[in-house]
Amino acid sequence: MTVYTRTASDVPPNTVENEVEKQVSPTLIFQKWQAYDRFLERNQQGRTLNAFEITNSRRDYLENIARAIQSVYDKMYSTWYDSYTIALKSKDVHHLCYKTVWRLLVGYGTNPTLESGIILHHLYGFPYIPASEVKGLLHHVAEMQIMVGIEGNGGQKLTLPVNLKLDFTHEPPEDLVSALIYLKKVKALFGSINLERGESATSLEGKKENKPGKKAAGGFSESPRIFARRSQNRARISDIIPPLEILQNYKKEMEKLIKKTNDEGKQLCDGWKKVYDDLKWLIGGQIGGILHFYDAVPAKNQTELLQLDVLTPHYKNYYEDTTGTVYPSDDQAPNPILFLAVRPDVLFYFFFKIDLDKVIFALRRNPNDLEANQILDAINTTDIKEIEKLVKEWFEKGLNSYGLGAKTASGYGYFRIHKHKT
Repeated sequence: MTVYTRTASDVPPNTVENEVEKQVSPTLIFQKWQAYDRFLERNQQGRTLNAFEITNSRRDYLENIARAIQSVYDKMYSTWYDSYTIALKSKDVHHLCYKTVWRLLVGYGTNPTLESGIILHHLYGFPYIPASEVKGLLHHVAEMQIMVGIEGNGGQKLTLPVNLKLDFTHEPPEDLVSALIYLKKVKALFGSINLERGESATSLEGKKENKPGKKAAGGFSESPRIFARRSQNRARISDIIPPLEILQNYKKEMEKLIKKTNDEGKQLCDGWKKVYDDLKWLIGGQIGGILHFYDAVPAKNQTELLQLDVLTPHYKNYYEDTTGTVYPSDDQAPNPILFLAVRPDVLFYFFFKIDLDKVIFALRRNPNDLEANQILDAINTTDIKEIEKLVKEWFEKGLNSYGLGAKTASGYGYFRIHKHKT
């Protein structure tokens, strides 16, 4: 075990063996102290340059951080974990246990000095997954599901129609009404419908890139952009139009037809009025969603939470070029970058709560509370157990097929469900 301490601000950390009581927060060391490799002056062709000397200092530094984190976890984590879970249970929070399939890397861009990072608890240093990351993933999955199709009874899939021709002489189509009911649940739970087409979608549809051979940045993190993992059962990203865009198009089309209908002295039937009201609510402003998430944390009594990994960019000159004239080629020196990642087979607990009490309390104070009534209308026909089942399905789909964190296209960030008691 290695424990870092510092005697002064201008003195490098020393190591103290087997004294966890003197342990400075591993996160503090990781974020505020960097074990830089040494720079030496070297004469080259008559000029003096600052040249980078490749050493093992980065490897030693990261291995020491990992050991320090594990030592604090072994000594102190159980007490913290018990307090955390007891507090959540008192709020009737549901929990699910998942195990990492391969490595996990959340917060890769949080330590720019090292060119790589990882999210660690600010006091105890253990890796965790922020609630915002979990919510972002499930919100993304919930909206994507209505586009790729939700399995229903009889083997039929429920999808949001993309190019539906609106006909006010008949009742609204059943698939449109069902899709709107689903999306209303999504907004009631998450607070909005906000998935957008990302840059990768527009570039696949013909957007020109400035750099030769450069692919557009894909992926999903904190912003609501479409992400697609490459697999045989996944639709191409360019083939998917997000729900918000479709709903906005339907609303515009309906407003044109409503004006035409009014000019003709006719009126909409109740079914189409309901559809129009639903469209206005769905694409309106954000509300306070009733689905709450909490930080996902590792289970107790696990060994080696973190391990070293390496990323080796082979085209250094190509990535650093700003002129768009350098192509990737095999004559450019590889640049290995070591970083920390959560190892495979680490158990994590995910927590969520459906807070209907908030809606009930708001209606008791004011029976005419608009937002509370809209949320109640969105979920009124659904039993709370069915909503819990739906959320668990989103967890399974998101963690198993979409992944969390960075490098999901390389297999990082995927989970499988695990039966494990707290």
